[in-house]
Amino acid sequence: MTKRNSVFTIAGIFIFLLLCLVPTGEAQTCVPASDPGSPAWQLGLKCNLTSVSTPYQFSVGSLTYWQITWVPSGTVSAASLSLDSSATGAAGDYSTGGIITSGTIGSLASAGSYTSSTPTTPTNFGQITPSVTGSGTVTLFLFGYRSNSSASSGPTVTQGTTPWVDNISQIGGTAISLYGLLLNGVAATGTATSGAVRLPGFSATGSLWIGGSSITGSPSGCQVALDLQGSNGGPLSSAIATVAFTPGNSYQSFSVAPSLAYAYGDNLVAVFTCGTYPTAGTISVGFDSLPATSILTSNFTTFNGNAWPSAGVSSGIPKVGIVGNGGNNIDTAPGAALPGHGIETVTQSQSTGSLPAATTNAKANNFLSDLVGNLFVRTGSSQPFSAFITLSTNTTTQIEATPGAGLTLYVTNVVFNTRTAGSATTLQLVQGTGTNCATGQTTLTPTFPDTAVSVSQLNLNSPLVPVAANAICATQAGTTAGTADVLITGFVAP
Repeated sequence: MTKRNSVFTIAGIFIFLLLCLVPTGEAQTCVPASDPGSPAWQLGLKCNLTSVSTPYQFSVGSLTYWQITWVPSGTVSAASLSLDSSATGAAGDYSTGGIITSGTIGSLASAGSYTSSTPTTPTNFGQITPSVTGSGTVTLFLFGYRSNSSASSGPTVTQGTTPWVDNISQIGGTAISLYGLLLNGVAATGTATSGAVRLPGFSATGSLWIGGSSITGSPSGCQVALDLQGSNGGPLSSAIATVAFTPGNSYQSFSVAPSLAYAYGDNLVAVFTCGTYPTAGTISVGFDSLPATSILTSNFTTFNGNAWPSAGVSSGIPKVGIVGNGGNNIDTAPGAALPGHGIETVTQSQSTGSLPAATTNAKANNFLSDLVGNLFVRTGSSQPFSAFITLSTNTTTQIEATPGAGLTLYVTNVVFNTRTAGSATTLQLVQGTGTNCATGQTTLTPTFPDTAVSVSQLNLNSPLVPVAANAICATQAGTTAGTADVLITGFVAP
């Protein structure tokens, strides 16, 4: 009898020692987070919190700025968290909320984040004290920083214009790169449309994750449609991707790979709809954007892993090495023979005596040429002018009115035609404002004699340039006036 009792005693001690080696729930609550790269945190913890999770202690040291990010999955009816402080780290020595109180952090029952904007009270040790009600899990990331500059550029999860997580390496155990929260714990009982969320790197390729909480009923025909939006708030497309799913109290992930035309954009919008909606519960939707650099290889020989077409295939297809549609080079070295198919400037050819169809103001148009390619060119602007007057007395008379503020009458041709000779008289162009250029009048040409019947013509290589907004007048002066015609042509331009 004594021997049997000894055996039982030894076996009991052995089983007790084995049980002592089993990890406790506390040891499994949090694990170190992955290296963030840049900007770096000084403390990074990932915690999977449930209703049976116990407090988790960690060393604080010089850390005084904090960021906390959380995403619930499954049924989580209530959840909270406090960061406690202790000078010694001994059990029972922790002050509840000594670093950050649970009220300051807020509810963890729906996805969100908290960032401290001012330094917390320094302490030696910290403790995560969670409280979770329900059968679900809250995936939480805690980041500690020595300086506010690190914290301010670290991760955030907020619903609005800048909800991107830069440093988090996992959500619900799934690796992510650049993460945005589109719908944050919204009611799953009706249609929900997110605000516009900025796409990091402008990439619309990535993973869509969907989490449900307290979902009841028999939902069917449910989907999340993703739309791109421009930086000005206008839509760029209808749905670039539509993901069908069945709402539930679990985490779901789907790949999103829109066509190349919709692979990039400024903002992303999510729209949740169902044929039959859940009778209760909430839904959260996030998007994990792949960096744009992962779409094209650096040497451009492949696209999304597929070889680009080689030269010589049908027109409109991207090619390795740019050639014309006939398969010939489109450029050549200086002094070499002309390429078979060069890049040409196309003109609209017009036969003599024909006119092209006119377009309306501020519309695209073609260059015009004759049938062998000689360009038709008009000197000046789109607003030419020509004017003439007849002078029979010694006076100054306006020939072309002021073009308006900021504009100038450029004169390209002048003709003085004396029909009846005067006596000791001259002709001249002047400029000025007011009636017949009376205000601020200055000469525009030298004087030309008006004492014999003749024609004087100025063919100008460079136009005469009056002062901006000045009119042009013609003057006859002398003893006895003759009769002369004055003709000018030109254009109006700034």
